[in-house]
Amino acid sequence: MAADNASLVFAKQYQFAAPIATAFTVPANGAVTSNQTPHSFTRAVYAAARHHWRYFEVEAGGRVDQQGYHGFGTRTQFAPRFNLRVDPAAGWHLYSSWGTFAQAQRVDEFRAEENQTLPDPGGRAIHFIAGLSQQTSAATSWCIETYRNRWSKISPYFDNSLDATSLLPELEPDRVRIAPSGAEASGIELSAQHSFGAQASVWGGYTVAHAFDDLGGVDVPRSWDQRAAAS
Repeated sequence: MAADNASLVFAKQYQFAAPIATAFTVPANGAVTSNQTPHSFTRAVYAAARHHWRYFEVEAGGRVDQQGYHGFGTRTQFAPRFNLRVDPAAGWHLYSSWGTFAQAQRVDEFRAEENQTLPDPGGRAIHFIAGLSQQTSAATSWCIETYRNRWSKISPYFDNSLDATSLLPELEPDRVRIAPSGAEASGIELSAQHSFGAQASVWGGYTVAHAFDDLGGVDVPRSWDQRAAAS
């Protein structure tokens, strides 16, 4: 069991010129003051059963999480998991994983800039992964993997519609509150690595993916959505 305490102090006072306030549909001036000390505890238990045959392995399990917030009672979530792996030939592995994951709001994640006092319900997502890998030699391997993470419960958050990397994002006129009904992150990744011995190795990867929020039935890309990435 873990206990968390936070001291959240936030104060904002702003004034925008009339054309800026009109362009971003925000009040021309305002102020927010927040001073809170939320407390919570979290505990969890996980159990799994696994069986391995010569070319086949399966695992099933589940996790129970519980959180308690001072003054707001306790909440409990159950999350089942299922993993499968098949080895069709020497050095080849075909695998998949499915599970639900629950994520409680931490006390340091309270939205102090809107003076949040009531903790959000725990977020819930369904994760699915499928992949194929091959160990071509003792030194070389590659893998192709696809994933889809779908959130059915997600907390609201603040973001900046024009500049997500501002040093003082809370003071910018493009600051918006986003409250999606769901969200999704999915993609496919190809990676490979090679070892030249104990002293040197090289690896690389290429990913095509997207991440979006469900806002009123419309898929809106998140500010950090990156459709392609190489490393």
